[in-house]
Amino acid sequence: MSMKTSVIAYVYAIVAAAAASLVGLYMYQPDVNVLFLAGAGWLTLVAFLGTVLSYRVQGSTFGAVSFIPFLTAFVLYPSWATVVIVGTGAVIAEMIKPKMAIKRAFNVAQIVLAGCFAIAVYMMLGGQPLLVNADFQALPHTSAVVVFLFVNTLAVAAVIGIAEGKSVIKIWYEGNSAGLVYDVVAIPVVYAFARAYVDWGGWGVAALCALVIGLKFTYQSKHQLET
Repeated sequence: MSMKTSVIAYVYAIVAAAAASLVGLYMYQPDVNVLFLAGAGWLTLVAFLGTVLSYRVQGSTFGAVSFIPFLTAFVLYPSWATVVIVGTGAVIAEMIKPKMAIKRAFNVAQIVLAGCFAIAVYMMLGGQPLLVNADFQALPHTSAVVVFLFVNTLAVAAVIGIAEGKSVIKIWYEGNSAGLVYDVVAIPVVYAFARAYVDWGGWGVAALCALVIGLKFTYQSKHQLET
């Protein structure tokens, strides 16, 4: 089945916006501490697991619990380099599942776009990498999580709305209102597992793997009940 020209144009716009956001983030803070990137690499592996364990959301659209390790990586070390690592992991995860190239491009681009926005907000509000300051930085941390989830879900709702000729706002509301409590819980959960990595290293990553598997079944059951 052919894809609407408007959908293709929208995906191209998201890809362009993601690339521009990544460049902007690099220009805002180009310096990178390579030693801090190990955490992003490990968490991207965990996110890969979460992407493989995806669940059906609406029609042919799938969601994944991989946003938890993604967000954990972003607050551990908010940097353009972290986004590149996460984006690379997302590309690999997309390649193992049969789907159209344009869908792969959209899935990766919306993660990169949401990640850039979240990190930009985190840094502009004075947030420090948890690898430097492990204290709970309430305003930047909460804002980053909210911004990431909002940009991510809105981008998905928009592509569904354009494809199906429906209201984007209605689709976004119907797809996210019931799961609002899960998103609110993500705020302390992201911090808890970032702190677990800071304090326990590899053991913290193992615990996060267990959480990802558990959340997969929780989210899947929730959406099945809603359906």
